[in-house]
Order: sequence, then structure tokens, then C-alpha cells
Amino acid sequence: NKKQSLKLSLNAYSFNKQLLDGSMSIDNMLEFASEIGLMAVDITGYYFKGYPNVPTDEVLYNVKRKAFGLGLEICGTGVRNDFTQPDTAKRRESVQLVKNWIEVSRKLGGQTVRIFSGTQKPQGYTRQQILDWMVKDIRECVDYGKQHGIVVALQNHDDFIKTADDT
Repeated sequence: NKKQSLKLSLNAYSFNKQLLDGSMSIDNMLEFASEIGLMAVDITGYYFKGYPNVPTDEVLYNVKRKAFGLGLEICGTGVRNDFTQPDTAKRRESVQLVKNWIEVSRKLGGQTVRIFSGTQKPQGYTRQQILDWMVKDIRECVDYGKQHGIVVALQNHDDFIKTADDT
């Protein structure tokens, strides 16, 4: 019987061009979201300087304080990973990237990390083979997310995973 409410939030990708070209900072984006009355933001990892490296705690906690001061929740973050790479070492790099940003999301007070399936369609492998290694890697990330209280969410991004059934 509990009334559910939808929290209107802003994904940083809404300002992709401005955040990438430097005409807008993360602080500016937070201020915008607060000014128009949104309740939360999702700050995709690649808008932090130095991505894919994890920002320092000082940088993360400054963003967290700024959001808190503006009355905003940081619901999570997202990364550019690729679990369709046939090279095991490259997939391991993606697994580690997701794990690193799970920790970032936790430090920011978020609940989620959005991940992608990947963009490759490697020759010589069946779709099922790719799905098998993808699922293994995603499960490892999900298990790591559970240890840190973070939900790992697979984002359908019109890449290898295209439909709800695929997901």
C-alpha cells in the first residue's frame, strides 16, 4: 500500500557536448539540475577528468558535497566497458573498470553503475559464445556490486544487446 514516486533525475549525457568540450563542469550541471527542480543526477564516469582512471577521493567527495548542498541525490554512474571483445585480457580490463567504478558510485552515495554489453561482432565466434563469456563477466561484476551495495545495471545501448529479450 506504500505510494511509489518517480524521482526525476538528470543523466549527465544530456550535456555530453558541453561536458566534453569544457564549456560546462560537473558543478555547473549539478547547479542546473537543482535550479530546475530535479531530485537526482547520474554522473557518467567519462565526464570526470582522467577517465577511465578513478578520481581522487577529494574530487569525489567535493562532487558529493556539492550535490548534497544543492539537495540532489547522486543515483549512480556509468562506464564504457566492452564484454564482446574476443581477447580475454581486454575483457578483464573491462571487468576491472566496472569494479573500479562500483567503488566510485559507492563513494558518491550512488546505488547503481550502468554498464554496456559491448560493440564487437568478432569473426569466428557464434553469438552464443559471445553471450556465454559476456554473462560470466557481468556476473562477476554483479557479485562485486553486491559486496559494495551497488546495483550493476545492463544498459541496452543498441550495441550487442539490442532487445528486451536479449537483455
